[in-house]
Amino acid sequence: MSATVVLKIVVLESRKHQGMPLYEWILRQLQGIGVAGATVFRGMAGFGRHGRIHADHFFELAGELPLQIESWLTAEQADQFLQLLAQHQLNLPYFRQAGQYGVSGETA
Repeated sequence: MSATVVLKIVVLESRKHQGMPLYEWILRQLQGIGVAGATVFRGMAGFGRHGRIHADHFFELAGELPLQIESWLTAEQADQFLQLLAQHQLNLPYFRQAGQYGVSGETA
């Protein structure tokens, strides 16, 4: 098992940056700094700090559902990535927590 950081970032699916969906831009940036993997999860429903409920059954909210991008990376990679977001003035909510990863059935 290796010490790592779990980093979760939330974006709206319709948001774009540099001509591409923001979630895709984030995945490319994570890949570019050597992160081993990341996954995008699409929310069925949710609300944020402004209290507006987003749900996939409201036709008028199409494209406004939350996406969560989750990656397991080193603390240094997390610092580097969060600095990159700040440089691009992408004010995104995130969750960062120390964690461990491994493969079941394998010993350290």
